[in-house]
Amino acid sequence: MDPGFARDAREIVDEALGGLSKAPAARGRPQYFFVVSRRTKFMVNVTLSAAPSLNLDDIFLAIYDFLDSQTVLEDGNIYLSKLQADSVLLEPLGGAVFAEAFAGDVDRSRYKEFHRAVRHFQKCHPALSSWDGAADGLPTGFRDDLKAFFQPGAAAAPAAPERPAPARESARPKGPEPDIQDCERKMREWYKSGLKIDRLKDALHKDWATIVRTFDSYERNVARLNGLRARLGELRGMGFDEELDRLGQLLNDPGNVREMERQFSEQARRIKDRYTIKLPVTDRRQLAEAVRSLPLGIPSSLWGIPLETLLGEFLSAERGVGPEGSVVVFLRGQWYLSDPASPGFLGPFEGLVRTQKEMLPPGVKLDRLDELIEPPADDREDDG
Repeated sequence: MDPGFARDAREIVDEALGGLSKAPAARGRPQYFFVVSRRTKFMVNVTLSAAPSLNLDDIFLAIYDFLDSQTVLEDGNIYLSKLQADSVLLEPLGGAVFAEAFAGDVDRSRYKEFHRAVRHFQKCHPALSSWDGAADGLPTGFRDDLKAFFQPGAAAAPAAPERPAPARESARPKGPEPDIQDCERKMREWYKSGLKIDRLKDALHKDWATIVRTFDSYERNVARLNGLRARLGELRGMGFDEELDRLGQLLNDPGNVREMERQFSEQARRIKDRYTIKLPVTDRRQLAEAVRSLPLGIPSSLWGIPLETLLGEFLSAERGVGPEGSVVVFLRGQWYLSDPASPGFLGPFEGLVRTQKEMLPPGVKLDRLDELIEPPADDREDDG
């Protein structure tokens, strides 16, 4: 056989079947690369995808959970943590832990790529193994090297913002040291319950006094939100459920609790106004003038009552509404017309009366609506 023919035939076959001989694409789409301090949880990260599909906060919490649950991590070992259908690879190096987040499952080739990146930083920045966890304690040039190393795979995407730097221990003010693990546990619980935790994440890497103050204030505000949610439930069934549902959907930010309390008070006030029978006159001076101006004086059934006493009883009396919408008050066992503009002002009323109590939904009292309008005294402190 002509060797030239055999060579040409082989090239044709190889070209036709070339795609079949290629290895399948590696599983797992790189999203972010992290370097995390095991001591302070401070982390530096860089984006590896032009359009990351993973939520950065979810990854932060997944890494925290993994580090908290693993008391012993050996240098040189690669660990896999699952975030639902997604994956996070982690490899410790002394005081630092490298991590890379992927969309979907990962295969062995991703392990190798991740390990090569870790070895690069270990070789170029050996001081990382003794990193104290402070932002300014990172080896000189490390941040630039981190971005430059992944630049070919992340040219279209800006680096994700770095987490706020914690103050160095020497710069922290005197005072009780916060329980960081307890803070992180609370933060995870609040996050899982649907509350916003942005302020906590910012505070977690600041000085001790700020951490303690921020978490204490946040915890108080969570209690205020819970109390507000309970009071909101008391207003249901009074014809304003749609408005209450909209307000309830906003009760996820403890930092905004004061505004939520204001909106709730306004809503409670509107509900009270709907079920309140309002007197045509509430000014004591105007009422006194109207009584003095009666052409025939007050009814005989009210004779002998001093004017000031009569005025006080009138303004505090039980109220009702007649069939024509006239407002009446109950004085000394009798209903009386209460509108000074009516010719029958302060005259006895004999028709059917619908009282204030009958207008309210079952089990609801006006004085309770007054209490709901004003938050409890413990809830009026500064919301930080």
